[in-house]
Amino acid sequence: MNTTVESWGRRAAKNEALFREVNERIFSATEAFEAEGLEVLCECSNAECAETLHLSITEYRLIRARGNRFAVLAGHEDPTAESIVERNERFIVVEKIGESGDVARDLDPRG
Repeated sequence: MNTTVESWGRRAAKNEALFREVNERIFSATEAFEAEGLEVLCECSNAECAETLHLSITEYRLIRARGNRFAVLAGHEDPTAESIVERNERFIVVEKIGESGDVARDLDPRG
């Protein structure tokens, strides 16, 4: 019997990808109403996190332009699987690296 243990990085990237999918649906609904901003779920690797953050439509689009980038609240980053690429007073943008980055890009709904 062949059993493999999924790595923390792979599991974390899958959690973040799930939050990204939910946020994509929020974005689609918000964009249809031509809103200036949106409230999205924190896209951290903690599957139990239910915190939200506010992004402008432009900020959201810039983050989604790269399949391995996610918006998270400060303190929710995981330095073992991602690096901080942008920081402001409302949120930080992290970029998944290594195996986590590969998984994040593979699961990107925007291709």
